[in-house]
Amino acid sequence: MTLLDFARGPALYWSLIFLVAGILLRLVGALLLARARYLSKPRSTHTVWAGIRGGVERCEYGLIGDVVNLACRLALKAGWGEIWVGPAAYERLQETFRLEARGTYQLKGKRGEMPVYLLQGKEEQVEAVFHPGRMVGREGELDQLAAYVQPILAGQFAGLVYVYGEAGIGKSRLVYELRRQLTDRGVRWFLCPADQILRQSLNPFRRFLLHYFDQSRDRPAEQNRARFDELLDGLIASLQALPSPAARDASELVGELERTRSFLAALVDLRWEGSLYEQLDPKLRFENTLLAVKTLVLAESLRQPVVLQLEDLHWLDDDSQELVKLLTRSVQDYPLATVCTGRYRDDGSRVALPVDADVPQQVLELDTLLPDGVRLLAAQMLAPREAERPEAELSEELAAFLAEKTGGNPFFVEQLLLDLREQGTVIRGTGGEWVLAGEEVTQSETRAYGCSVKY
Repeated sequence: MTLLDFARGPALYWSLIFLVAGILLRLVGALLLARARYLSKPRSTHTVWAGIRGGVERCEYGLIGDVVNLACRLALKAGWGEIWVGPAAYERLQETFRLEARGTYQLKGKRGEMPVYLLQGKEEQVEAVFHPGRMVGREGELDQLAAYVQPILAGQFAGLVYVYGEAGIGKSRLVYELRRQLTDRGVRWFLCPADQILRQSLNPFRRFLLHYFDQSRDRPAEQNRARFDELLDGLIASLQALPSPAARDASELVGELERTRSFLAALVDLRWEGSLYEQLDPKLRFENTLLAVKTLVLAESLRQPVVLQLEDLHWLDDDSQELVKLLTRSVQDYPLATVCTGRYRDDGSRVALPVDADVPQQVLELDTLLPDGVRLLAAQMLAPREAERPEAELSEELAAFLAEKTGGNPFFVEQLLLDLREQGTVIRGTGGEWVLAGEEVTQSETRAYGCSVKY
């Protein structure tokens, strides 16, 4: 198995290679269990010709390109169940994935020997966020979102807050800005990201707890267990030290944390013989697991207000939905809010959680950026290249071009501008402002996954 080697390209392409690498790792595990014989899943952002070759009577779909040949050579060298990558992909993947050098090889069609690497697994980076620069064009929405969670600052339950929008519209960016503001005011923020591929039971909360209890796959199980106990015992000690009136609630939570310790541990893959978790049947295990997570969250909310962020609500598994329902019951006096980001269903309807009718629920729908917002976003992206100016100036033609071709979608603005810069079609004009290199750019083509796409 191989992952096609990558060289360079806008951020969109490299975010997709991370997704592909994760998918391939899961495919390998599944196919090993199924004892499949062959597997090849190449992906590329090099120049690749893809399409139908041949004539009317006989034709076939195929891929042609140097990187396709490289992928085939690596696939022939790799062992069964292995994913090999070349040096360019290694440079991009090494901070997010675990890779092992496999030496250098002479590959057919290549001059000299090439270093290759084995893709072993993904590093745990639950709360990694990449939002450089200031947020633009969403000031009103941010104020509205902050007002929805305001009750937690007064020690009250704020319920559920939904942030809806299409892919790339800026949901995560908006919520990140709220997170930055609230954490500066002492709020504890817990990220629970759903996974498009891995629909494991309670997976978003497992990922949150792996981060909360500082678990690492690179440590022995004994060290992870010691770290788990250290952090949970620290939480219990802090609850026991709380003054009245919180001490009464804290006492009940302390007892429940001790009772359900093994259920929290099981969520981060720690188990021991004789534990309550091991003694119960599956139904009782599940019920007590939900109670354990709720107890932990409520315990944290006695120390400081808490926000649970459910990222990508549209991928949330059924068991996690049951947990959210439990988390929102009988918690009116706890400073807790749940912020959910999600896309619309295919029919345009909203994804909503099955919580009780008395739970406060607020909705914020994000629309595309107005032309002024597109201009500000593009100016911010160009500004770092010009240290003498806090913000770059755009020509009217460039601003209008970006707004028209992207429809005001922030992610599309970023990717189109990156591609235009890479092609050299956005340059400094004689007046110092950023302009299109020529009118012909409106009919130019951009490279996108082996296809030619006209703007």
